[in-house]
Amino acid sequence: MERRLRTIVPTDTFTRQFAALRAKHPRLDEFMDGVRFVLERDPSEGYQWGTVWVLSSVGMALDLPLVSVFYTFDEESVRLHSIIEIALM
Repeated sequence: MERRLRTIVPTDTFTRQFAALRAKHPRLDEFMDGVRFVLERDPSEGYQWGTVWVLSSVGMALDLPLVSVFYTFDEESVRLHSIIEIALM
C-alpha cells in the first residue's frame, strides 16, 4: 500500500522569514525542495526539541545556506513555523 504524503503548510511567519532569507541566499529554494521531500514522507527524520521539530542544513552541501526549519506535524500535515539562519562557531 502506498503511503500518502503529508501536506506542507507554511505559517505567515515562516513565509516572511523565508522571503527575507531567499533574497540573501539564491540556493535556499533547493534546500527547501529537499526539506519538503523529507517532511512529506517522514517528518520524524528531524530532531525533536520539546514539542517542535527541526531540520537543519548543517552537514549537507557546503554551499547551502546554514538554516534551520522548525515545524510540527500530525498524520495529515506538516506545519512550518519558522526558518532561521544559523552561525557556526
